[in-house]
This record gives sequence, structure tokens and C-alpha cells, in this order.
Amino acid sequence: MGESYPTNPVVPYGITKLAIEKYLGMFHRLHGLGLQILRVANPYGPRQRLRAGQGVVGVFLSALLRNQSIEIWGDGEAVRDYLRVEDVAEAFAKVIRYEGPETLFNIGSGAGVSLRQLIQVMEKVTQSKPIIRYFEPRNFDVGANVLDCSRAYAVLGWKAQIFLEEGLRGTCEWLRQNVTRPVGLS
Repeated sequence: MGESYPTNPVVPYGITKLAIEKYLGMFHRLHGLGLQILRVANPYGPRQRLRAGQGVVGVFLSALLRNQSIEIWGDGEAVRDYLRVEDVAEAFAKVIRYEGPETLFNIGSGAGVSLRQLIQVMEKVTQSKPIIRYFEPRNFDVGANVLDCSRAYAVLGWKAQIFLEEGLRGTCEWLRQNVTRPVGLS
């Protein structure tokens, strides 16, 4: 999805994000404040909240490392765009220096990964067998959300640099060292 893709969020989180964009646009028009909006995909990495309703990478990795079950709403075929936090930080650094006419940039990996695929990579990285509990799909979940980040590349020279397996490996190591206890230890 490119920046011009129609926005019609169906959950409070998306509605709030769009409302913030609209408020920023209003302050830009009314008061001349600078305007740069980054629509960030699904960031993950060190210091990610592990028990929130969002942030599936941290929640799933933490569960795997603790030998706890992973909950999936639906069949696990929902596709998302996952992005390591260092890549997000680099995008912010680039947009801060940018002074051109574009005001809206998608920031993501540009690669779609299903929940099942994500768990397979996590299984490889953690060397842990997942315990998966499936639940009925929720009527507000979107089947796929993958961002087209070609504008960020063309205008800012930004492109995600950290591939999923590498990013998950680093996140897993951080979790092992800072948050979770290895399986079998109390």
C-alpha cells in the first residue's frame, strides 16, 4: 500500500493514528508548523512492551523463550510488514534532515510475512518449539497490511536494512539477556 492508498481504519488504534495525522495537517495549515508524517509498519526490537495488545514480535518471542503458548486469532495467515527499530530510527533521522515538499512517508520492510511464517522464523531463532492456541478470527482484523516504501527510498534515500531473521535473532538475544529467563531455570 502506498501513501495515497485510501485510509479507512476499523479499529481504535488505526483511527487514533489517522486522527493524529489530521491534527498535524491542521496545525500545519493554521500555524505553519513543519509537517513530516511517518507511517511506520510493525516495529520490533529491544525494549518492546511484551504484554501489550500490539507488538506481536515481542509477545511471541517472550512466550517462546518462556515455553508459554502463543495465541493466534484466525488461521495464522494474516500478513504484516515487520521492521526492526534501528531501521525506524534511521528513517526518522533521514526525515529530520529532509526539506522537500513531500510530507508523508511509509516506513516498513515492504515484505509481507504471515503469522505462521513469523513463528517459523522465531522457532529457528529460539530453538524452541511453539505452543500455539488458535481462536476464532476477530471481525476487525485486516487480512494483509504491507507498506510500499518506494517514496521513502526515492526521496529520503531510506530503505530497511535489517532482514527479519537477523532482526529476530538480535531481539531474541536482548530478551534472553534482559527480560526472560531461559527455559528450565527459575
